[in-house]
Amino acid sequence: MSILSAFVQDFRFALRGIRTAPLFTGVAVLTLAIGIGATTAIFSSVNAMLLRPLPFPNPSGLVAVGTRFPDGRFASPLVSMLEINALENPTVPIMHAAGLSDNPLSASLIPTTASRSSLC
Repeated sequence: MSILSAFVQDFRFALRGIRTAPLFTGVAVLTLAIGIGATTAIFSSVNAMLLRPLPFPNPSGLVAVGTRFPDGRFASPLVSMLEINALENPTVPIMHAAGLSDNPLSASLIPTTASRSSLC
């Protein structure tokens, strides 16, 4: 018995099983489709957020800048464009500052005058 004839015999047996139990076949195919789709979505998210390096020259040097209100509340991502523009002449050496405007798809990178030696 050749491999091809064994494959054809197994394929016919599978088709016979599908015809006798179509509900079971539908549930099995749907379960596999949902499982494969969920696994792909989770891996894509983990890959994008955790596994790929950040698109910056020195990702370990990134810091978050936020706003502290006079009453002590801290609003981490809320920094005005005026404050981001003030980073061009910082009191603490900063190599680059990035900020988002009202349009979340446009980011600007503001080069600063600080040198690499002043960061150490």
